[in-house]
Amino acid sequence: MHVPARLFTICLVTTLVVIVCDPPAANAAEPAAAVGHPLLPAFARFHATGDKTLAGGGRLLISELNCTSCHAGGVSATGVKTKPAPVLDAVGTRVRPEWMVEFLTNPHRAKPGTTMPDLFPGLDAQSESAQVQALVNFLASTGTPRPSAPQPQEVARGERLFHQVGCIACHQPRRDAKASVLATSVPLGAIDKKYTRDSLATFLKNPLAVRPGGRMPSLNLNDQESRDIAGYFFQAVQLPPNLNFAYYEGNWAKLPDFGKLKPKTTGKVSGFQLGVAARRDRFGLRFTGFLQVPKAGRYTFFLGSDDGSRLQIDGKTVVDVDGVHPYQEKNAAIELEAGPHALLVDFFEAGGGEVLKADFQGPGISRRTLSNHSTTVARPKPRKPAKGEKAFVPDASLVETGRKLFASLGCASCHQMKHKNQPIKPSGKPARPLDQLKVAGGCLSAGLAKAPAAGIPDFHLSARQRQALALAVKAPALPGGAAVAARIEGTTEAFNCLACHSRNKRGGVERPRNALFATTIKEMGDEGRIPPLLDGVGDKLNDNWIKHVLDNGANDRPYMLTRMPKFGTANVGHLVKDFGTADRTRKPVPLAITDRIHRVRSAGRFLSGDKALACIKCHYFGGHKATGIQSLDLLTMTRRLRKDWFVRYMLDPQAYRPGTRMPAGWPRGQTLLPDVLDGEAKHQIVSVWEYLADGGKAGLPRGLIRNPIELEPKDEPIIYRNFISGVSPRGIAVGYPEKANLAFDADQLALRLIWHNAFIDAAK
Repeated sequence: MHVPARLFTICLVTTLVVIVCDPPAANAAEPAAAVGHPLLPAFARFHATGDKTLAGGGRLLISELNCTSCHAGGVSATGVKTKPAPVLDAVGTRVRPEWMVEFLTNPHRAKPGTTMPDLFPGLDAQSESAQVQALVNFLASTGTPRPSAPQPQEVARGERLFHQVGCIACHQPRRDAKASVLATSVPLGAIDKKYTRDSLATFLKNPLAVRPGGRMPSLNLNDQESRDIAGYFFQAVQLPPNLNFAYYEGNWAKLPDFGKLKPKTTGKVSGFQLGVAARRDRFGLRFTGFLQVPKAGRYTFFLGSDDGSRLQIDGKTVVDVDGVHPYQEKNAAIELEAGPHALLVDFFEAGGGEVLKADFQGPGISRRTLSNHSTTVARPKPRKPAKGEKAFVPDASLVETGRKLFASLGCASCHQMKHKNQPIKPSGKPARPLDQLKVAGGCLSAGLAKAPAAGIPDFHLSARQRQALALAVKAPALPGGAAVAARIEGTTEAFNCLACHSRNKRGGVERPRNALFATTIKEMGDEGRIPPLLDGVGDKLNDNWIKHVLDNGANDRPYMLTRMPKFGTANVGHLVKDFGTADRTRKPVPLAITDRIHRVRSAGRFLSGDKALACIKCHYFGGHKATGIQSLDLLTMTRRLRKDWFVRYMLDPQAYRPGTRMPAGWPRGQTLLPDVLDGEAKHQIVSVWEYLADGGKAGLPRGLIRNPIELEPKDEPIIYRNFISGVSPRGIAVGYPEKANLAFDADQLALRLIWHNAFIDAAK
């Protein structure tokens, strides 16, 4: 088939998508996967075999390969929601130009498994190099990434976070370099070639700002967490020194004038490293260098230390945190011109702990350490390329050529990018609509690998992927109910929701990743560490809460270390309506109660307390901890759940979550408290709902704040069965009069704990 030039250009756009957005891997070896085709976790998991799901796999590929950016139209026939491309404004501040050249030239060699096609099949090497150089010069003209290296404690924290907060749901776990690479792991590239530590941290903090399509969602990381994870990936990076230091020894209560003292040692160092000191107490350090200010404007400086410190710019004190004290931080703002400014930071340590942090922020610069923008001399020489690295040499004469290529080749059709504060508009002839394509040729041709054709991108599709795309392109429009189900299925696949959740027996945590889903409360078992089912989620949750979770993420299960990310309403907001349409199929349960509301809420308060259902044994209540394990906050229930579902769930928890530890308070629909609200089970459940709906105004349930109940074996041993910290949910503790105690794990058939003195406080 004939493929217009614009199809070629959209693939160039896809290249830049990967450059900007894919989170890279650490230098610590990630096992290399032998992947010769685009790797999409959901396609590998659900569509790699069998024929029934192949058209659905094709719809997934159309979305994730961004086909409709060139081939507009025909979307309604497939039900595909196309992935929007990343924003390329200031891409030069995020991605190294050397990596751009390598990746644009041969994306599949630079990153096996990428969705980026080969851009220049059939083009001679000289023409290819000229176009790549022009485009990279234009993109790199938007800024320069700044290198930095992490501290050892950041690497350690980053390793833990990477394996806990949810990264490994999509990416290969990295603790065992010999482990087999999972076919569903999104591959990661070489971080030291692609990003800098700071540009990666900025991306991880808010990936939706650069990649609005949400396939890399936000995990709501704070600044330090973002830097820690980025630091983990950069653990092997060694940067040249960017500060001079002088080391002194002495016993001071305030900063001395180091200029009048003779240092014990001097040298150069990367960052404000206190480790250059020969001892832990009674020492001082002076760091000097030049702060390279990229743009004139107002800059805020942050200085924190234990003990004293002082920061000077151009010989003038900006922040002073002098004296002997625990960690303190102060800040001040000053105006600076662009260019080098003399930097001096003095520090002394009297005794105890020692900490020094010196950060700044300003126009276009988020808060970061001063050393990221410091040099040992005012006018440093350009960085020498690493061994085997071909340095990128900027050519200003190619910038305008690259800008014109960006517009004329169609890159701007997918990507938002501004030039002189104006969006770059695309030009070029549109490609054929998706549903009018001939599926045996063009980029779906099986012969591209052997006979590349100029202007036709090669995605390195597998035979299975080509077959799936061909089916999806020609698939008829889906009827109403089927379209909703297909849209839910396609969305949960595209955003890899099924890596953590299961819905209708599809997906869920894969066995090799299972052990990395952790909890702070082991006694809760899988309910405390594995994300909940999506079965009937539209029936369970109200629309406002579903929207809130999709748009902002959620932390209503703080004991679950894997975080619910935020994908953005613009990407997945349709699920609010779709889940409701698909899941709310039951007739509402009659819930009317004729009693006065104060009597109803009073009954609910009683039922929640320790003399009735003892909900507070396992659940938080507002800011008050439960008396046992610390499960979901009761006061979030009416904000999250639908009232009708709540009543049905309370009548039979096992029907909605098989294996749950939630007890049946109304077994077989019968009440155990016939004197409350005339013994009507549904009325009692509604009373609990109305009580919790009172929110912060609701009185505390009885027994929430209570005195200890110390179990003390005297004449004979005591056996205690309940949730026991450090033991599985099936724990059995035995206390002996001799004040020797043990806890047996009936789930693991093992002795878990032995301790002496006090046995157990049964009030906890």
